[in-house]
Amino acid sequence: MKLNLDSPVLDYVNTLLSYIVLNLLFILCCIPVITIGPAVAALYAVMLREARREYGYLYRSFLRAFREMFFQALGMSLFFVAFVLFISFSMVFWYSYGGALPMAASVLLAVLMLVTLGAGLYGFPLLARFQNTVRQTVRNAFGMTVAHAGYTVLLIGIEAAAAALFYFFPLFRVFMLAVGFVFVALCKSLILSVVFAGYESKKE
Repeated sequence: MKLNLDSPVLDYVNTLLSYIVLNLLFILCCIPVITIGPAVAALYAVMLREARREYGYLYRSFLRAFREMFFQALGMSLFFVAFVLFISFSMVFWYSYGGALPMAASVLLAVLMLVTLGAGLYGFPLLARFQNTVRQTVRNAFGMTVAHAGYTVLLIGIEAAAAALFYFFPLFRVFMLAVGFVFVALCKSLILSVVFAGYESKKE
């Protein structure tokens, strides 16, 4: 019996195994915690190319992107963590006072928190896709969060759904450990590629 190396089944198995190894590599790079930002940016560098069907060596591309974007992604992650902590503290501060004005301030801060979370979902893919400073990338991330509100809601929805499934269903945790982080990043990359396409054409 002759083995067909061009078989769609073999191609699927090879892709699945590559994603599993990439998922494990991503998890290992996240273990120090402080390296989560660079690992996320590197994962998007690979998945955005996959979404555009620009296939290549997944592990090699991931490690190269992790190394090249390390300090920029680290700086961006520290900014978002600090900003989220500041907003959280401000919300608790104003909410503790009670009354109409503090409540209004709390609501505005809650909206700002959602926008910031959305900007975080755009920031690391932007860093992976476009050459820019961290400051400009963060500004672009906030701008896209508002300008593409529909896509932002969709991206947040994917994150929320993954988090809920992870929390309530133990079997989904196994999926996430096996290939889930890569799968979620690919789903979001398919959406982000649509958003980024307009900016890529303008740049050209």
